[in-house]
Amino acid sequence: KGEKMIKLVANEKLAKELGVEHNLDLMKITYASIEIILSIDSKHLVLKEDREIIIKSLEDLEFYLQGLWGFKRDKNFHKYWLEMKGCTCPKMDNDDRFGTNYRIYNSSCPWHGDA
Repeated sequence: KGEKMIKLVANEKLAKELGVEHNLDLMKITYASIEIILSIDSKHLVLKEDREIIIKSLEDLEFYLQGLWGFKRDKNFHKYWLEMKGCTCPKMDNDDRFGTNYRIYNSSCPWHGDA
């Protein structure tokens, strides 16, 4: 079955407008690293500790990316956690809360749930 592949790219025009074009190479590497994490299937993870390490790595990359773009490092503006392969947390509800410190998790989500 055809799986959705996310292709993340740095917006070169925006980087120039923001005066951070010198970070484009690092942005591209960071986006590629995020893509790798997003391609990890939760079905292959047995230990909760493995999931926690991967989630923390994604969060760290998002903080780093915010810095590369010259933005304030703020978890409330992270969005890739919802794109993790197998995540069942409600996307529309969380999209509505983007920029706030409120998130809605599905307790049975293989990434963010209680398991």
